Amino acid sequence: MKYLKVFFIFILSCTFFVFFSFYILPMILFLLMTKVTVAHSYRFIYYIGMTVIFATIVTCTYLIISKIKSIE
Repeated sequence: MKYLKVFFIFILSCTFFVFFSFYILPMILFLLMTKVTVAHSYRFIYYIGMTVIFATIVTCTYLIISKIKSIE
């Protein structure tokens, strides 16, 4: 049951980050990399990598918080 909760939080953070990356990040990237055309081919890999990293950070933060709460 504990692992299911962690997995659910991982998926939730993934979906949140995907929405964030597809609406906010492209605007920022377009402003920063207007000259770079190579960035378009790597965008998909970049999104997957960033989503996994973000979700891992969120999941690890949740695990640390839950461990601190269980100690108290």
